[in-house]
Amino acid sequence: MVDAARICFGRTGFHRATTDAICTEAGMSTGKLFNYFPNKRALILAVIVDQARETFRQLEALLWQDDLVAALGDMLDEILRLSGNAPERRLILEVAAEGAAS
Repeated sequence: MVDAARICFGRTGFHRATTDAICTEAGMSTGKLFNYFPNKRALILAVIVDQARETFRQLEALLWQDDLVAALGDMLDEILRLSGNAPERRLILEVAAEGAAS
């Protein structure tokens, strides 16, 4: 469900994506969505937390690399890959905008 929300938010942004679109993407009913998330804001937060965990996981992996320069290069490659993906880029900007608005 969070993955479906991530896709929809990346496509149209947090506030333009509808719960109906998210449910269609996830292949589930609105009732089931609201069984797990009390409102759309909670789903937005779940996507932000998921994004933060992934970023933290990537940063933590740098600590265990023997060659820090190579590890940083790999991370920059990943950032460039994500920046080339329009929905992912939009999602990153949505997360940043939501954080700035708080």
